[in-house]
Amino acid sequence: MPSYYVRRYALLNRPQGSEVEQGGGFGPGGKAARHAPPTDVRETEEFYEVRMELAGADLDRTEITIAEDGQHVVIAGERIAPEHERPCRFVNLEIQYGAFGRTIRLPSPVRGEQASAAYSEGFLTVRLPKAKSTGLRRRVHVETDF
Repeated sequence: MPSYYVRRYALLNRPQGSEVEQGGGFGPGGKAARHAPPTDVRETEEFYEVRMELAGADLDRTEITIAEDGQHVVIAGERIAPEHERPCRFVNLEIQYGAFGRTIRLPSPVRGEQASAAYSEGFLTVRLPKAKSTGLRRRVHVETDF
Protein backbone atom coordinates (compact mmCIF):
# COMPACT_ATOMS: atom_id res chain seq x y z
CA MET A 1 0.00 0.00 0.00
CA PRO A 2 1.48 3.37 -0.96
CA SER A 3 2.52 5.10 2.26
CA TYR A 4 1.96 8.53 0.67
CA TYR A 5 -1.80 7.93 0.55
CA VAL A 6 -1.96 6.52 4.08
CA ARG A 7 -0.07 9.51 5.49
CA ARG A 8 -2.08 12.05 3.47
CA TYR A 9 -5.39 10.55 4.57
CA ALA A 10 -4.27 10.34 8.20
CA LEU A 11 -3.16 13.98 8.18
CA LEU A 12 -6.38 15.23 6.61
CA ASN A 13 -8.76 13.16 8.74
CA ARG A 14 -7.40 13.33 12.29
CA PRO A 15 -9.94 14.28 14.94
CA GLN A 16 -9.40 17.78 16.31
CA GLY A 17 -7.60 17.78 19.63
CA SER A 18 -7.01 14.05 19.69
CA GLU A 19 -3.94 12.59 21.34
CA VAL A 20 -2.89 11.22 17.94
CA GLU A 21 -2.88 14.73 16.51
CA GLN A 22 -0.68 15.86 19.39
CA GLY A 23 1.69 12.93 18.93
CA GLY A 24 0.62 11.08 22.07
CA GLY A 25 -1.41 8.18 20.66
CA PHE A 26 0.13 4.74 20.98
CA GLY A 27 -0.65 1.32 19.62
CA PRO A 28 0.34 -2.02 21.12
CA GLY A 29 3.97 -2.27 22.11
CA GLY A 30 4.36 1.51 22.45
CA LYS A 31 4.42 2.14 18.69
CA ALA A 32 3.16 5.53 17.59
CA ALA A 33 -0.39 5.30 16.26
CA ARG A 34 -1.06 6.34 12.68
CA HIS A 35 -4.72 7.22 13.07
CA ALA A 36 -7.63 7.56 15.48
CA PRO A 37 -10.84 5.74 14.54
CA PRO A 38 -14.14 7.66 14.70
CA THR A 39 -15.42 7.58 18.29
CA ASP A 40 -18.62 8.59 20.08
CA VAL A 41 -18.90 9.10 23.84
CA ARG A 42 -22.30 9.26 25.47
CA GLU A 43 -23.22 9.89 29.09
CA THR A 44 -26.10 8.71 31.24
CA GLU A 45 -26.63 9.20 34.96
CA GLU A 46 -24.90 5.88 35.72
CA PHE A 47 -22.15 5.47 33.12
CA TYR A 48 -20.16 6.72 30.13
CA GLU A 49 -20.24 4.69 26.95
CA VAL A 50 -17.43 4.88 24.40
CA ARG A 51 -18.28 3.53 20.93
CA MET A 52 -15.44 3.20 18.41
CA GLU A 53 -15.62 2.10 14.77
CA LEU A 54 -13.18 -0.83 14.47
CA ALA A 55 -14.35 -2.96 11.55
CA GLY A 56 -11.61 -5.39 10.60
CA ALA A 57 -9.40 -4.62 13.61
CA ASP A 58 -7.54 -7.47 15.29
CA LEU A 59 -9.31 -7.62 18.67
CA ASP A 60 -6.55 -9.81 20.12
CA ARG A 61 -4.19 -6.88 19.57
CA THR A 62 -6.60 -4.23 20.86
CA GLU A 63 -5.98 -2.86 24.35
CA ILE A 64 -8.29 -0.81 26.57
CA THR A 65 -6.58 0.94 29.47
CA ILE A 66 -8.10 3.16 32.14
CA ALA A 67 -5.66 5.58 33.76
CA GLU A 68 -5.16 5.68 37.51
CA ASP A 69 -7.07 8.98 37.73
CA GLY A 70 -10.16 7.23 36.31
CA GLN A 71 -10.74 9.99 33.78
CA HIS A 72 -8.61 8.88 30.82
CA VAL A 73 -9.38 5.85 28.67
CA VAL A 74 -6.88 4.70 26.05
CA ILE A 75 -7.97 2.38 23.24
CA ALA A 76 -5.15 1.20 20.98
CA GLY A 77 -4.63 -1.60 18.51
CA GLU A 78 -4.01 -2.47 14.91
CA ARG A 79 -6.00 -3.07 11.74
CA ILE A 80 -3.97 -5.23 9.36
CA ALA A 81 -4.30 -4.54 5.63
CA PRO A 82 -5.55 -7.45 3.53
CA GLU A 83 -3.11 -9.09 1.16
CA HIS A 84 -4.02 -8.97 -2.53
CA GLU A 85 -3.47 -11.91 -4.88
CA ARG A 86 -2.14 -9.72 -7.66
CA PRO A 87 -0.39 -6.35 -7.73
CA CYS A 88 -2.93 -3.57 -8.00
CA ARG A 89 -3.33 0.19 -8.12
CA PHE A 90 -5.73 1.85 -5.69
CA VAL A 91 -8.29 4.06 -7.41
CA ASN A 92 -9.70 5.16 -4.04
CA LEU A 93 -8.08 4.63 -0.62
CA GLU A 94 -10.07 5.61 2.47
CA ILE A 95 -9.89 2.67 4.88
CA GLN A 96 -7.05 3.22 7.34
CA TYR A 97 -4.79 0.31 8.26
CA GLY A 98 -1.99 -0.02 10.76
CA ALA A 99 -1.68 1.07 14.36
CA PHE A 100 -4.46 3.16 15.83
CA GLY A 101 -4.90 4.81 19.17
CA ARG A 102 -7.22 7.18 20.92
CA THR A 103 -7.18 8.77 24.37
CA ILE A 104 -10.56 9.91 25.64
CA ARG A 105 -10.79 12.28 28.60
CA LEU A 106 -14.00 11.80 30.54
CA PRO A 107 -15.68 14.65 32.49
CA SER A 108 -15.59 12.70 35.76
CA PRO A 109 -13.86 9.58 37.16
CA VAL A 110 -15.12 6.07 36.48
CA ARG A 111 -14.85 2.75 38.31
CA GLY A 112 -12.34 1.01 36.05
CA GLU A 113 -12.67 -2.36 37.80
CA GLN A 114 -16.33 -2.50 36.71
CA ALA A 115 -15.76 -1.52 33.08
CA SER A 116 -17.00 -3.85 30.35
CA ALA A 117 -16.46 -4.05 26.59
CA ALA A 118 -18.27 -5.73 23.70
CA TYR A 119 -17.71 -5.91 19.95
CA SER A 120 -20.58 -6.14 17.46
CA GLU A 121 -21.03 -5.28 13.78
CA GLY A 122 -17.71 -3.45 13.51
CA PHE A 123 -18.09 -1.36 16.66
CA LEU A 124 -16.29 -1.67 19.98
CA THR A 125 -18.44 -0.46 22.88
CA VAL A 126 -16.86 0.20 26.28
CA ARG A 127 -19.19 0.86 29.22
CA LEU A 128 -17.62 2.71 32.15
CA PRO A 129 -19.68 3.07 35.35
CA LYS A 130 -19.28 6.47 37.00
CA ALA A 131 -17.54 6.67 40.35
CA LYS A 132 -19.91 7.81 43.05
CA SER A 133 -18.98 11.10 44.65
CA THR A 134 -18.92 11.16 48.45
CA GLY A 135 -20.30 14.69 48.37
CA LEU A 136 -17.97 15.62 51.23
CA ARG A 137 -16.07 18.85 51.09
CA ARG A 138 -12.63 19.21 52.54
CA ARG A 139 -11.29 22.50 53.75
CA VAL A 140 -7.61 23.17 53.02
CA HIS A 141 -5.69 25.38 55.41
CA VAL A 142 -3.38 27.93 53.78
CA GLU A 143 -0.08 28.38 55.61
CA THR A 144 1.44 31.82 55.56
CA ASP A 145 4.96 30.97 56.82
CA PHE A 146 6.98 28.12 55.30
